[in-house]
Amino acid sequence: MDKFDGQNLEEWIEFNGKISQSLALEWLKQLVEILDTVHRSNFFHRDIKPSNIVLQINGQLALVDFGTARRVTDTYLAKVSGSGGTSAGRGGVYEITAVVTPRYTPLEQINGQAVPQSDFYALGRTLVHLVSGMSLMRLPTDKSTGNLIWRDKASQIDRPFADFIEDLMAPLPGQRPQTTGVILQRLERLPFKSKLNRLIKSRLFRVGVGVFGFLSIATLIYASLPLVANYYLNEGKKAQQQNRFEEAKSYFQKAVNLNNKLNLIVATSFFEQGEKSHKENRIIDAGKDFEAAVKYNPNLTYSISKFYFEQADRRGIAPEIAKKYYVLAIKFNPKDVVIYNNLALVCQDLGDDKCVNDSYETLFKLKPNAWEGHYGLGSFYDDRGEYTLAEIQYKLAIQNSNKDAQPLNNLSRLKNITGDYNAAVGLALEGLKKTKDPERQATLYKNLGWAKLGQKKYGEAKEYLEKAIKLDSKRTDAYCLLAQVHEVLGEINHARISWEVCLVAESNQLEVQKWRKQVLKRLLGDIVPESSP
Repeated sequence: MDKFDGQNLEEWIEFNGKISQSLALEWLKQLVEILDTVHRSNFFHRDIKPSNIVLQINGQLALVDFGTARRVTDTYLAKVSGSGGTSAGRGGVYEITAVVTPRYTPLEQINGQAVPQSDFYALGRTLVHLVSGMSLMRLPTDKSTGNLIWRDKASQIDRPFADFIEDLMAPLPGQRPQTTGVILQRLERLPFKSKLNRLIKSRLFRVGVGVFGFLSIATLIYASLPLVANYYLNEGKKAQQQNRFEEAKSYFQKAVNLNNKLNLIVATSFFEQGEKSHKENRIIDAGKDFEAAVKYNPNLTYSISKFYFEQADRRGIAPEIAKKYYVLAIKFNPKDVVIYNNLALVCQDLGDDKCVNDSYETLFKLKPNAWEGHYGLGSFYDDRGEYTLAEIQYKLAIQNSNKDAQPLNNLSRLKNITGDYNAAVGLALEGLKKTKDPERQATLYKNLGWAKLGQKKYGEAKEYLEKAIKLDSKRTDAYCLLAQVHEVLGEINHARISWEVCLVAESNQLEVQKWRKQVLKRLLGDIVPESSP
């Protein structure tokens, strides 16, 4: 390896003190260009620090001590991956030699998982030493983040450049710039950002007076507002991506204050962050993000409500979790009757009668003629055996829906239960005119067969019940009814088969439970209480 004449930067700083921003930018560019060559050769240095950087006689920097450099190969990457990745703790069986210089070495390298972005961390720490003129060991650290507290020792460094140095020293490799090319591109934009920052902080900008007069300054300020607003907007997005949420909110608010046309962009950013937070199971953070989105664009309430509604409506979701999502959906859109109807159905599954009644009460205030609501409330009363109340609601549902067969079907079933077979037949036939769905047709044919059995028209009953089973072979209630018809017609073998299905097939219908008890009682007699010893 070549030997360079000059002085290493650790010695240079000790004699000359901290460097200016312009020199820091120049040196940083030189070092990144050197690293660009190193990284393109599939190596990374692993021990960047002031003592390993030489200022040559010609004013150019040289990076020395490549004895710790590591080649980036597929095998090495496999080892890092097997050890748990580059941004987490080690979890594998591979041993990778760790090169450690206190305060300059990132955590992943200490854990034997160095990657090219580890060089950027050490480069950022080196810059802090150069611009502060202080040993890193003497600089305090933030107890909550572990970050160095150094900016007050480098007042000559503008905020955009200081923020960039912080990005280089981000705790996780994925949060740092990913390549030397990205760093060089950002370095090209830094002078403009620094000028803009100085303009924002200048008395000229804030007070609006100067050599060009009031009008010229006012024009300059006005022309600069979009640039400044966009700067704050981009800083807000960056802070948001790095989970610095309070900083993001502050930046976004400043952007909107300067340009209220950015409201929609900021709102969308918060909305997308809310979706991301929810996906990462940070439910509370998601709620805060959505609240912030609505602040900047109230119309997003409908999108947020739809998001929560879709979460509640997922297949297989537990009822108690679905309830929470429906409540959140209502929070952002309290006038959507579909949400109240679905919430009532979920609360019915949970046995939460108060929630059921409250949901339907609100639903009918919003839309008194909502047939789905009357149908749902009718089913609620039906399941509780409150048939009079159920009938009232089913009739209201039929009155307000001339296309759907569901309320007709349920009322037909109710009429069979109460023995009004003529009404049951009429309702079932009317329902069959309104549906082409095989399962609903099967239910209606079952009700027709039930009614015909009650009317003692056994041939018709058998025909309708067989149609029901042909359309839907899982209708347990149809088998129970058909078994009774077979018995009356003396078709004992067929009756046995139908009763067997009735007894063993799954069903939670009250009438099925009743028919099962009746046949068991006929076969086995009444249950005789055991005598006391």
